[in-house]
Amino acid sequence: MVKVQTTEVLNTVYFNGFGNKYEKSPIGDFLLNGNVLLDEENNTLEETDVITRITNETGKFVNHEYTQIVFLAGAGSSITGLDGKKRVGRSMKELTKLIGSTLKGKGMLSLKQLAELSKYEVTNPNSKEFNLEDLISRMGRAEEYIPEDKKADFDSAHLKIYETIQLATAYDYDKNLLSHDRIIKMLSDRVPR
Repeated sequence: MVKVQTTEVLNTVYFNGFGNKYEKSPIGDFLLNGNVLLDEENNTLEETDVITRITNETGKFVNHEYTQIVFLAGAGSSITGLDGKKRVGRSMKELTKLIGSTLKGKGMLSLKQLAELSKYEVTNPNSKEFNLEDLISRMGRAEEYIPEDKKADFDSAHLKIYETIQLATAYDYDKNLLSHDRIIKMLSDRVPR
């Protein structure tokens, strides 16, 4: 008996948005929504042509004026300090651990107690399901329902969480590492004055 193993080779996605999906097939053809992209002479497009098309397509969206812009960026964009020889951002897990130890060190309500008071379903901060952002959001909504005898402690811990996050994610701007000014300028140019 001969066993044959098949391997599925997938397309490489270059861009997927605005209702269009640009891909490169394993044989090198570029596809738009599953159809081979061809030029006027029915030749397959080169990578530079496809990138130009994607740039033009995103330009249709980006080149509008907006009254408000929200820019969300991951931990890699908020470089916070040195870890050995590289600069790194703090993960939510690291922030959770730091906040837990800060609250404990100050004799404040623990993350577990705050979760219980806020009726947050995951009360173990070491659990994989625990989400610091969800807890903070829940705490904000629960504030008015906290019993009076716990209110001052709850509010102090809530404030300490924000202070800890601010201190833990602050960094000195290094223009050689960060180019926030370019993205901020590009986005602010879209907002009418």
